[in-house]
Amino acid sequence: MDKKKTQPCECAALSGGKGDRIARRLTTLAVLAVLVIGAILADGIAMRYFNQSENTVIIRVQPGDSQQHPGGVLQQNTPETQSADEAAPSDAAPPDALQPEITTAPESDAPTYGSAALSLKQIYQQSIPSVVTITAAGSYATAVGTGIVLSDDGYLLTNNHVIEGADAITVLFSDDTTMTADVVGTDAMTDVAVLWVDAQNLTPADFCQTDSLQVGDQVVAIGNPLGAELRGTMTQGIVSAINRDIEIEGRSVPVIQTDAALNEGNSGGPLINLYGQVVGMNTMKISTYNSDGVEGIGFAVPVSVIQPVVVEIMDKGYVSGRPALGLTLSALSMAARVYYHLPDGLYVSAISEGSDAGAQGLVVGDIIISVNASGVSTVPAVNAIVNGFQVGDAVTLTVYRGGKLYNFTVTLGDAANF
Repeated sequence: MDKKKTQPCECAALSGGKGDRIARRLTTLAVLAVLVIGAILADGIAMRYFNQSENTVIIRVQPGDSQQHPGGVLQQNTPETQSADEAAPSDAAPPDALQPEITTAPESDAPTYGSAALSLKQIYQQSIPSVVTITAAGSYATAVGTGIVLSDDGYLLTNNHVIEGADAITVLFSDDTTMTADVVGTDAMTDVAVLWVDAQNLTPADFCQTDSLQVGDQVVAIGNPLGAELRGTMTQGIVSAINRDIEIEGRSVPVIQTDAALNEGNSGGPLINLYGQVVGMNTMKISTYNSDGVEGIGFAVPVSVIQPVVVEIMDKGYVSGRPALGLTLSALSMAARVYYHLPDGLYVSAISEGSDAGAQGLVVGDIIISVNASGVSTVPAVNAIVNGFQVGDAVTLTVYRGGKLYNFTVTLGDAANF
């Protein structure tokens, strides 16, 4: 047979010669090496990042402290960490000029929870000695609320509406000690009341200014929902809104809104951040006229509002500069209006001694139908108008008396004097 000449195969032609094959193998090895080195470097960077994140701690700095920490954070291996006790001022104010200790909250760019914050268990254990149960017994009813320890020598903070009209006030501490309390002073317009018990070595709460508080910050509330039987209950939530204006006694007060569960009995208790600091005093819960109510909407008076009120009460026993008519007013029921053929307005049931209203001729039994030409039928409506003026300003009251209308110009006095 004839021998055929050997022909090169196609694959040999496509793959090239021996030199090309070696070059391709070297290229592949080089790419693999680059990938391996990149993975090692990335892993090292990631580990460094997470290790730093886990080691970050917060340093709380007192106002006026000259030491500054960038971003408000230091690493754990830095020996300059400062405890809450070390941050307290060395010269304590005397009881008659007490100011709640206010510590500066963490910087806004610092983490608000994580390794730097306390656990919920730690917050409760730290805070519960500073939370008390307030029982206010009146002539016709007994109210139960919550209070906060202001100082180690017996001063307490609660809501004015918890103790308003009480004949006797008792305080139950977390160690089951019960004591009788005296009222130092109150301010209905901010719903603040300061009490005093004859006690020493109490555990005061740690208060914090709320300038850096932000929506979404986690908070807890401790109090006595539904009464003393459930005292010491802690609920958790977030800051739902800040600087929410709510009307209290006819005056607009900025409050913190939270979804932490608040019920009757929580009034006067602390709203606490994750550092165990009181940022506000729980004061009210919105409800509707139906049986379902509204859930997840509660409010607290911020420390920025509470502090100046407490300082003035501690100094003088009252808050001065609140304008007032010096009249005790009550709303007229529909039945009374129809039966006696009276206009819609407010019945004057008492006149304070020394008020200009009495000097100008108002008498018990008068019915105020307008203030400065604005119709009024509720006490908050009158307060809302009066609070827009200063002590010493004059307002015009339109009064119904004996089937006729009369106008009286009345100078507003200081509510502390009535």
